[in-house]
Amino acid sequence: MTTTAQTTDRRQRTGIGAAGLGAVLAFAGSILSFPDPLGGSGSAAEAARRLEGTAVDRAVLLVGVYVLLATVVLAALTAALPDRSAARRMVPVLGVAHLFLFALSAAGLGAARAVGDLLGGVSPAALEAGLVVSNAAFSLAQWAGAAFGVAVFLASRSADRLLRGLGVTAVVIALGLLVPPVAWIVLYLTPVWFAVTGVLLAVRNR
Repeated sequence: MTTTAQTTDRRQRTGIGAAGLGAVLAFAGSILSFPDPLGGSGSAAEAARRLEGTAVDRAVLLVGVYVLLATVVLAALTAALPDRSAARRMVPVLGVAHLFLFALSAAGLGAARAVGDLLGGVSPAALEAGLVVSNAAFSLAQWAGAAFGVAVFLASRSADRLLRGLGVTAVVIALGLLVPPVAWIVLYLTPVWFAVTGVLLAVRNR
Protein backbone atom coordinates (compact mmCIF):
# COMPACT_ATOMS: atom_id res chain seq x y z
CA MET A 1 0.00 0.00 0.00
CA THR A 2 2.83 2.36 0.90
CA THR A 3 4.62 1.56 -2.34
CA THR A 4 1.48 2.30 -4.33
CA ALA A 5 1.04 5.63 -2.54
CA GLN A 6 4.67 6.54 -3.16
CA THR A 7 4.35 5.67 -6.84
CA THR A 8 1.20 7.79 -7.16
CA ASP A 9 2.88 10.69 -5.38
CA ARG A 10 5.94 10.42 -7.63
CA ARG A 11 3.75 10.47 -10.73
CA GLN A 12 1.84 13.49 -9.48
CA ARG A 13 5.05 15.38 -8.77
CA THR A 14 6.44 14.46 -12.18
CA GLY A 15 3.22 15.64 -13.80
CA ILE A 16 3.38 18.99 -11.99
CA GLY A 17 6.98 19.57 -13.06
CA ALA A 18 6.19 18.55 -16.64
CA ALA A 19 3.19 20.91 -16.66
CA GLY A 20 5.40 23.81 -15.58
CA LEU A 21 8.01 23.13 -18.25
CA GLY A 22 5.34 22.46 -20.87
CA ALA A 23 3.63 25.75 -20.04
CA VAL A 24 6.71 27.85 -20.69
CA LEU A 25 7.51 25.92 -23.88
CA ALA A 26 3.97 26.41 -25.17
CA PHE A 27 4.17 30.12 -24.43
CA ALA A 28 7.54 30.40 -26.17
CA GLY A 29 6.04 28.64 -29.17
CA SER A 30 3.19 31.14 -29.28
CA ILE A 31 5.66 34.04 -29.29
CA LEU A 32 7.66 32.48 -32.11
CA SER A 33 4.45 31.86 -34.06
CA PHE A 34 3.33 35.48 -33.82
CA PRO A 35 6.38 37.78 -33.34
CA ASP A 36 4.52 41.11 -33.71
CA PRO A 37 4.10 41.06 -37.52
CA LEU A 38 1.74 44.05 -37.33
CA GLY A 39 4.43 46.37 -36.01
CA GLY A 40 5.32 49.18 -38.37
CA SER A 41 2.07 49.02 -40.33
CA GLY A 42 1.26 52.37 -41.88
CA SER A 43 -2.51 51.96 -41.65
CA ALA A 44 -5.25 49.71 -40.30
CA ALA A 45 -5.78 48.33 -43.81
CA GLU A 46 -2.12 47.36 -44.09
CA ALA A 47 -2.16 45.77 -40.65
CA ALA A 48 -5.29 43.81 -41.59
CA ARG A 49 -3.57 42.47 -44.69
CA ARG A 50 -0.54 41.47 -42.64
CA LEU A 51 -2.73 39.65 -40.11
CA GLU A 52 -4.13 37.45 -42.88
CA GLY A 53 -0.70 35.99 -43.57
CA THR A 54 0.25 35.23 -39.97
CA ALA A 55 0.10 32.10 -37.84
CA VAL A 56 -2.03 33.83 -35.20
CA ASP A 57 -4.32 30.79 -35.04
CA ARG A 58 -1.38 28.60 -34.00
CA ALA A 59 -0.30 31.22 -31.46
CA VAL A 60 -3.79 31.30 -29.91
CA LEU A 61 -3.81 27.49 -29.68
CA LEU A 62 -0.41 27.46 -27.95
CA VAL A 63 -1.53 30.17 -25.52
CA GLY A 64 -4.50 27.92 -24.70
CA VAL A 65 -2.10 25.05 -23.99
CA TYR A 66 -0.04 27.36 -21.80
CA VAL A 67 -3.11 28.39 -19.80
CA LEU A 68 -4.18 24.77 -19.34
CA LEU A 69 -0.76 23.64 -18.09
CA ALA A 70 -0.28 26.73 -15.92
CA THR A 71 -3.64 25.96 -14.31
CA VAL A 72 -2.27 22.55 -13.27
CA VAL A 73 0.65 24.29 -11.56
CA LEU A 74 -1.74 26.78 -9.98
CA ALA A 75 -3.84 23.96 -8.51
CA ALA A 76 -0.73 22.30 -7.08
CA LEU A 77 0.46 25.59 -5.59
CA THR A 78 -2.92 26.23 -3.99
CA ALA A 79 -2.91 22.75 -2.44
CA ALA A 80 0.60 23.29 -1.06
CA LEU A 81 -0.13 26.64 0.60
CA PRO A 82 -1.25 26.67 4.26
CA ASP A 83 -5.04 26.63 4.51
CA ARG A 84 -5.33 29.34 7.13
CA SER A 85 -5.98 32.63 5.38
CA ALA A 86 -8.29 34.47 3.02
CA ALA A 87 -5.28 35.14 0.80
CA ARG A 88 -4.90 31.42 0.14
CA ARG A 89 -8.54 31.22 -0.99
CA MET A 90 -7.95 34.11 -3.38
CA VAL A 91 -4.88 32.54 -5.00
CA PRO A 92 -6.79 30.21 -7.39
CA VAL A 93 -9.44 32.85 -8.14
CA LEU A 94 -6.93 35.53 -9.07
CA GLY A 95 -4.63 33.05 -10.81
CA VAL A 96 -7.40 31.76 -13.05
CA ALA A 97 -8.56 35.33 -13.74
CA HIS A 98 -5.05 36.30 -14.78
CA LEU A 99 -4.63 33.29 -17.07
CA PHE A 100 -8.09 33.69 -18.63
CA LEU A 101 -7.53 37.39 -19.36
CA PHE A 102 -4.10 36.65 -20.79
CA ALA A 103 -5.64 34.06 -23.11
CA LEU A 104 -8.33 36.55 -24.09
CA SER A 105 -5.67 39.09 -25.04
CA ALA A 106 -4.36 36.59 -27.60
CA ALA A 107 -7.82 35.52 -28.73
CA GLY A 108 -8.82 39.05 -29.80
CA LEU A 109 -6.63 39.04 -32.90
CA GLY A 110 -7.36 35.35 -33.44
CA ALA A 111 -11.06 36.12 -33.60
CA ALA A 112 -10.44 38.95 -36.11
CA ARG A 113 -8.49 36.53 -38.29
CA ALA A 114 -11.19 33.84 -38.00
CA VAL A 115 -13.94 36.27 -39.02
CA GLY A 116 -11.77 37.42 -41.91
CA ASP A 117 -11.33 33.84 -43.12
CA LEU A 118 -15.10 33.45 -43.22
CA LEU A 119 -15.76 36.76 -44.98
CA GLY A 120 -12.94 36.67 -47.51
CA GLY A 121 -10.42 38.84 -45.72
CA VAL A 122 -9.70 40.69 -42.49
CA SER A 123 -11.28 44.13 -42.55
CA PRO A 124 -9.74 47.15 -40.79
CA ALA A 125 -12.84 47.34 -38.59
CA ALA A 126 -12.47 43.71 -37.51
CA LEU A 127 -8.79 44.25 -36.79
CA GLU A 128 -9.47 47.34 -34.71
CA ALA A 129 -12.17 45.51 -32.73
CA GLY A 130 -9.75 42.66 -32.11
CA LEU A 131 -7.08 45.09 -30.95
CA VAL A 132 -9.51 46.75 -28.54
CA VAL A 133 -10.35 43.38 -26.97
CA SER A 134 -6.69 42.32 -26.88
CA ASN A 135 -5.43 45.56 -25.34
CA ALA A 136 -8.21 45.70 -22.74
CA ALA A 137 -7.70 42.04 -21.75
CA PHE A 138 -3.92 42.54 -21.62
CA SER A 139 -4.27 45.47 -19.21
CA LEU A 140 -6.71 43.57 -17.01
CA ALA A 141 -4.38 40.54 -17.04
CA GLN A 142 -1.64 42.79 -15.65
CA TRP A 143 -3.82 43.92 -12.75
CA ALA A 144 -5.09 40.40 -12.05
CA GLY A 145 -1.51 39.13 -12.17
CA ALA A 146 -0.41 41.79 -9.70
CA ALA A 147 -3.22 40.89 -7.29
CA PHE A 148 -2.35 37.19 -7.72
CA GLY A 149 1.29 37.84 -6.84
CA VAL A 150 0.32 39.70 -3.68
CA ALA A 151 -2.09 36.92 -2.68
CA VAL A 152 0.61 34.27 -3.13
CA PHE A 153 3.01 36.31 -1.02
CA LEU A 154 0.50 36.78 1.81
CA ALA A 155 -0.62 33.14 1.73
CA SER A 156 2.95 31.82 1.83
CA ARG A 157 4.20 33.82 4.83
CA SER A 158 3.63 30.94 7.26
CA ALA A 159 4.71 28.21 4.83
CA ASP A 160 8.08 26.50 4.42
CA ARG A 161 11.13 28.21 2.95
CA LEU A 162 10.49 27.09 -0.62
CA LEU A 163 6.95 28.43 -0.69
CA ARG A 164 8.02 31.66 0.99
CA GLY A 165 10.62 32.06 -1.73
CA LEU A 166 7.97 31.61 -4.38
CA GLY A 167 5.85 34.17 -2.55
CA VAL A 168 8.67 36.71 -2.60
CA THR A 169 9.29 36.25 -6.33
CA ALA A 170 5.54 36.48 -6.93
CA VAL A 171 5.26 39.83 -5.17
CA VAL A 172 8.31 41.14 -7.07
CA ILE A 173 6.52 40.25 -10.30
CA ALA A 174 3.38 41.90 -8.93
CA LEU A 175 5.30 45.13 -8.33
CA GLY A 176 6.76 44.95 -11.82
CA LEU A 177 3.29 44.60 -13.29
CA LEU A 178 2.33 47.90 -11.66
CA VAL A 179 5.15 49.84 -13.34
CA PRO A 180 3.88 50.84 -16.82
CA PRO A 181 7.25 51.06 -18.63
CA VAL A 182 8.14 47.45 -17.81
CA ALA A 183 4.74 45.89 -17.05
CA TRP A 184 4.33 44.24 -20.45
CA ILE A 185 7.82 42.72 -20.21
CA VAL A 186 7.11 41.37 -16.74
CA LEU A 187 3.80 39.95 -17.92
CA TYR A 188 5.63 38.02 -20.61
CA LEU A 189 7.97 36.64 -17.93
CA THR A 190 5.18 35.18 -15.78
CA PRO A 191 5.23 31.86 -17.70
CA VAL A 192 8.81 31.42 -16.47
CA TRP A 193 7.54 31.84 -12.91
CA PHE A 194 4.91 29.14 -13.48
CA ALA A 195 7.59 26.84 -14.92
CA VAL A 196 9.93 27.35 -11.96
CA THR A 197 7.02 26.91 -9.54
CA GLY A 198 6.02 23.63 -11.17
CA VAL A 199 9.57 22.25 -11.01
CA LEU A 200 10.10 23.33 -7.40
CA LEU A 201 6.80 21.87 -6.30
CA ALA A 202 7.76 18.63 -8.03
CA VAL A 203 10.95 18.28 -6.01
CA ARG A 204 9.60 19.75 -2.76
CA ASN A 205 9.99 17.51 0.33
CA ARG A 206 11.23 14.54 -1.63
